[in-house]
Amino acid sequence: RSGSMAENTLDGVRKWPALLAALDRALPRIERNVSLGLVTFPQELAPGAPRTPSSVCALRSSLDLEPRLGAASAIMARLRASLPNGPTPTAGAEEVAGRWFVNEPDRDGGRYLILATDGAPNCNTALEPTSCRCSGGAAMCDPMMNSFAPINCLDDERTTSTIRLFRQQEIFTYVLGLNGAEAYASVLDSMAVEGGRARAGSPRFYPANTADELVRELTAIT
Repeated sequence: RSGSMAENTLDGVRKWPALLAALDRALPRIERNVSLGLVTFPQELAPGAPRTPSSVCALRSSLDLEPRLGAASAIMARLRASLPNGPTPTAGAEEVAGRWFVNEPDRDGGRYLILATDGAPNCNTALEPTSCRCSGGAAMCDPMMNSFAPINCLDDERTTSTIRLFRQQEIFTYVLGLNGAEAYASVLDSMAVEGGRARAGSPRFYPANTADELVRELTAIT
């Protein structure tokens, strides 16, 4: 739910409602047979809370909704109550979701994450903005021009290693890339490969540049 999700798909539909519409079509088809849960990232700031690099990158320590059968309507209600805002703390969101699976192992079923993103992973304050690859324009990582520069570095290595860690524990990740992510296609390809559920062709992630493609790719994954 980063701020760029308020922008449009290539066919002129806002990405956030397009994603919700696609989920609304895909999830009810499987909710009786697949336990579904939700993690949104970043978490929403409390009203009046100060905007700082750490606060805008913050994540809930637990899932928005824990997986259960028949969860489609609860997931949709939670998403409709949210609005796009903030950066893209992808590694942290993957960690929250993967850790739940580790702590609540289901030995009888498969364990999967569907990571839907329209941008590059960021929010790693350990990276040096003056030398990192920026997840936005160069000015985004210039400390002289942007007080949020440290969180705008591309956080690709930590993200791919987190995805790899959970794949080694048989927690697989599908990567769904909405338009806006194409500038970082190689990063999303690496994430998809490490997730163990990459497409056979190129790109290796599932691309969705229009509302119709979003429905098609999400349906293919589910």
